[in-house]
Amino acid sequence: MRQAREMTLEHLEKRKMTVIRTDSNMFMVDWRTRHAPDMQAAFRTQSIEIGRSWPIWPTVSRVTVGSMADMEAFCAALDKVWT
Repeated sequence: MRQAREMTLEHLEKRKMTVIRTDSNMFMVDWRTRHAPDMQAAFRTQSIEIGRSWPIWPTVSRVTVGSMADMEAFCAALDKVWT
């Protein structure tokens, strides 16, 4: 899990994404200019489910860390939806 999380965080940070790191099996992504529910829908078009958002943080999504294959799929989907 730690390796999958680090690989994903590095991928996000290389793309200048704002990430809130944790030591657990999740992290938060601040999409800055896009609403979290819109990003959740965009990832869904790539068959990737990302976590919920909160009204108090309209541009932040929770992402649960899965297997290395899951997180590689997340990164591939990110590259498609974040253009």
